[in-house]
Amino acid sequence: MAFIDSSRSARTAWTVACLVAGGAGGTPLAGQQAGDQESILFLEIPTVHGASKFDQIATEAPASVTVITAEEIARHNWRTLAEVLDHVRGFFTTYDRSYTYLAARGFGRPGDYSTRILLLLDGQRANELVYESGYYGSESVVDVADIDRVEVIRGPGSSLYGTSAVFGVVSIVTKRGRDLNGSQISAEAGSFGTAGARAAFGRRAGGLELYASARVYRQSGQELYYPEYDDPGTNLGVAEFDRDERDHVLIKASRGHFTLLGAFNNRHKQVPTAAWGTGFNDPRFQLRDERGIVALAFDRAFPDGRRLTASTGLHSYSYRGSYPGEGYLYRDMARARWAELQAAWVQPLGPGQKIVVGGEYRRGLRQDQAGWYEGEAGLDFHDGTRTQAWAVFAQDEVRLAGFILNAGARLDGYESFGTTVSPRLGLVYPWSGGAAKILYGRAFRAPTAYELYYGSGGEYRTNPDLEPEYLRHVEVVVEQRVSPGLRATLSAYRLENTGLISLTYDPDDEFYMYTNLEMVHGKGLELGLDFENRGWQGSLSYALQHSGDGAGAELSNSPRHLGQLHLSRSLASDRIRVGTSLRAMSSRLNPAGERVGGHVIGDLTFRVQRLYRGLGGTLGFHNIGNRRYEDPVGEEHLQRAIGQDGRQLRVTLSYEF
Repeated sequence: MAFIDSSRSARTAWTVACLVAGGAGGTPLAGQQAGDQESILFLEIPTVHGASKFDQIATEAPASVTVITAEEIARHNWRTLAEVLDHVRGFFTTYDRSYTYLAARGFGRPGDYSTRILLLLDGQRANELVYESGYYGSESVVDVADIDRVEVIRGPGSSLYGTSAVFGVVSIVTKRGRDLNGSQISAEAGSFGTAGARAAFGRRAGGLELYASARVYRQSGQELYYPEYDDPGTNLGVAEFDRDERDHVLIKASRGHFTLLGAFNNRHKQVPTAAWGTGFNDPRFQLRDERGIVALAFDRAFPDGRRLTASTGLHSYSYRGSYPGEGYLYRDMARARWAELQAAWVQPLGPGQKIVVGGEYRRGLRQDQAGWYEGEAGLDFHDGTRTQAWAVFAQDEVRLAGFILNAGARLDGYESFGTTVSPRLGLVYPWSGGAAKILYGRAFRAPTAYELYYGSGGEYRTNPDLEPEYLRHVEVVVEQRVSPGLRATLSAYRLENTGLISLTYDPDDEFYMYTNLEMVHGKGLELGLDFENRGWQGSLSYALQHSGDGAGAELSNSPRHLGQLHLSRSLASDRIRVGTSLRAMSSRLNPAGERVGGHVIGDLTFRVQRLYRGLGGTLGFHNIGNRRYEDPVGEEHLQRAIGQDGRQLRVTLSYEF
């Protein structure tokens, strides 16, 4: 079979999947009966909205889906969205001490900006308009304490969401006023000079529901040693400036069918790595990112199953960089403001059919990129104040003879390259204990403003003729309830990415430029187990994956094996919760073709609730074994790989009233 790796472990895993599917022991349920019976008998099967733009149980969604709840996030004391997603089957992150990058299914090329995964915040596109990055570390517009649930929807999502929904969609649903129903204050402290405070308020009264939060986070950083700079003239390789600061605000107000959302994040980071040829151990190497969203959404569900959703949003993004060198200080800037409109209509057509139609429009109000040496005139790379894009989509879900057929397509139009069509087809066969799925999709990623127009006049050249890159993806998924407290998922996939947009270097004229390269491909198997028994809760996952270029050579930053284990248990009448997690990753190549070793990282968390009235707290040990490991990084670094944080202590105290 074309999806399956030739290795013995891959064949064995696929054989187990076929046996599970064949021995499901359930009778297929026709029509709406399947969904109703699942929701009654198996309440722990999550509901997902983002896979089809309407609510459905995960086993019937035309994708492999993982849902992470607020309780699970608190249980393991995850601090950023990157830490949440780093514990999801088939996903991993890398950190170059400037930004955190998200990768999926073996595809995380150093130097990219997480542009092939779409991030949604309450239905709003969180990827910004210059670099098309969603951001997942302290630079993210998402604060994990505000999350009600995270829907991770694997595979191509361009048929509903357009550009960047290539390897998956991460949809964040934030809390409502009723989820807090009061006030909360908290303070945190920890290793590397970490200190922070947060306040939140939530209430539902009459027809108005309000949720608001604000966070201040500071980390003075740590001294870091880089042997590549071990010289008396560069402080013997010791970098002393690694400060990270963050300010975040979220406001969410609902009345009737309307919801107003406001989110803002300001992040300031000192960079210790001397990337881009800057001076080593210079405190002036700093980055600042600001991201803002204000959106008004309308959502009305009718008794007969019809549903109308619409929203309008005003978005902003600002980046400023300071790059010091010997005798100079280079300033870099990017900023954008844009407006988005989107709407979707869900229409039932009889008891076994449901269609979704909708559209989007995005208008760039301001889009600038510039750079200059301090004391000299600046150079504008791009001033695109009138960019626009539009899209229309349609999807039909119909139940036939026990099967669910989901078919849809989206037409996107851009000023720069014209139109493109993104189809999706899913065939789902549900039964009372699980489902089997055959999925096909085509996704695209439009070239970003940065890739099209960034040209420093010294090392970078613009390429306004860039074309989109495309992904074709085929996947088979089997989901099965093994016992009342154990659920298993196995998926096999194969993908091809053509016209890959990548930064290339021409040694003849010594210029960097983004170009469309030939095809890259990937294939893999993923196994997930979710379990709950006698007070224990947890999950176990394993991913076997391979990504290569047209000649079959392994891609950089593409681990062959990924594994995660999460385990927690309640003690003392649920007042105390103990949680532990392990993350394992095999070796990876850096861009120079050198191998970076694998690692296993363990965390341990103690969470106490109702310690005294509304007082609670969390004590967490992250990388408890103090494992030293590295992440491959892009060619802008002299280092081939960047060391990651060792053991960390995190303490949080909170009070609800």
